[in-house]
Amino acid sequence: MKTNKTLTDILQVSFSNIVKFGTGFIISFVLPYMLSVDNYGYYREYILYLNYIFILGLGFSDGAYIKYGGKDLQKLDRKTIHNDHNFASIMQIIMFIIMLSISIALNNPILVFLSVASLFVNLKNYYDSIYNATGNFSLTAKSNIFSSIIYIITLLLAVFVLKSESFHFYIILNIASYLYSVLILRYNFRRTFGFANGLDLKSAANTIRIGIFILIANMSITLMGNAGAQIINIYFPIESFAQFAFQNNVLNVILLVVHAVSSVFYNRIAQRSDSNANMFIKSIALLSGIYASLSFFIFAFIIKSILPKFVQSIDFLALTFLSIPFIILIKILIQNLYKTSKSEYQYFRDSILGVALSFALALLAYALTGKIHYVAFSTPVSYILWYIYSIKVSFPELKSNKKELTVIVSYLFVFFVSAYLVKNLLLGMSLYILYLILLTYTYRAEIKSLLSKIKN
Repeated sequence: MKTNKTLTDILQVSFSNIVKFGTGFIISFVLPYMLSVDNYGYYREYILYLNYIFILGLGFSDGAYIKYGGKDLQKLDRKTIHNDHNFASIMQIIMFIIMLSISIALNNPILVFLSVASLFVNLKNYYDSIYNATGNFSLTAKSNIFSSIIYIITLLLAVFVLKSESFHFYIILNIASYLYSVLILRYNFRRTFGFANGLDLKSAANTIRIGIFILIANMSITLMGNAGAQIINIYFPIESFAQFAFQNNVLNVILLVVHAVSSVFYNRIAQRSDSNANMFIKSIALLSGIYASLSFFIFAFIIKSILPKFVQSIDFLALTFLSIPFIILIKILIQNLYKTSKSEYQYFRDSILGVALSFALALLAYALTGKIHYVAFSTPVSYILWYIYSIKVSFPELKSNKKELTVIVSYLFVFFVSAYLVKNLLLGMSLYILYLILLTYTYRAEIKSLLSKIKN
């Protein structure tokens, strides 16, 4: 029954993310087509720093995620949930006012946009944390579907009817999409719990104390992926940053689904975790990443055909796509295991170690070569090294066997050759498809066993 529930949750979330995937896919290719390279670079600069405004939530949502993980939504204490909700709302309004005042004083329009976005993004994050932690994925799925549909309709109108070439306008549409989600989630919250006055500052402080380490650790994983982008944004022209940011945008389309599925597995791991179940999840994550990497060739064909001005980004995309299996393993399994079986401090410490490693490698790549390609290559190297550290030091029960190591090494070699070294996309895709066929045949017994467990 639990397995069926998990599969149902994944299907609900997956449907939501098909819509989000479609939205992200359209945005990934429509905006670069409409905007000049430098204007797209400024838009992506806003998106880059949007990843960090969660810090203004002080970890309260992350603490709530841990606090309510694996519990029944209907059985939550009403007074506690009201106090938490009131604190989250008041805190975010205060943070919004402070950041907006600073942004206006600095006369920085990007910071002004980020100030407004911080209010809605962090409120959405709070609602998502409650619903996802308690297994109510249909609520967040519905809000994501509705907001994504409205967002893409307004964006397409702006592109094809208004023909706007202002990156400011598209930033406003992005912020509005978060507002739509907050309104839907707030309405659902009111239907379930109602609203009531009350604050418990002591309880809120304890939630922040737990959550701040989780927040920084989660942001550290984001920073690991963005280390290269940060270095390029600082040391290279905006046009070069736009090329690199474009491939990062395409990569994030794939990771939308990964993030959602990760929430499903957290709820299950919070309720019950054992080594067999974790190894099962690990196998699914690894194979999913290897098969998902085939999408690189599809994206590359689209870029060459529709967006030739961003053709330089294809090589960057090939290098960062090497990270896909390891990002999926980290987000679906490693992060969730840290949250459920390790102390907040250990998760914080190990994540900071990962960030330090990724920035050190990116800076070293820039200092030694001064070339973007080497900075881009530092991203998969960082993820691989941090993954190795995690299974060697923190979770030795997840140690890879010879078969798994063979799969990982063969993937890295074959994908690097077919996607990066072979410049003919059709030939490269053919080589990679041949590899997937051989992989499927060689490990057909293991794959059949995994599929059987999923069905049952």
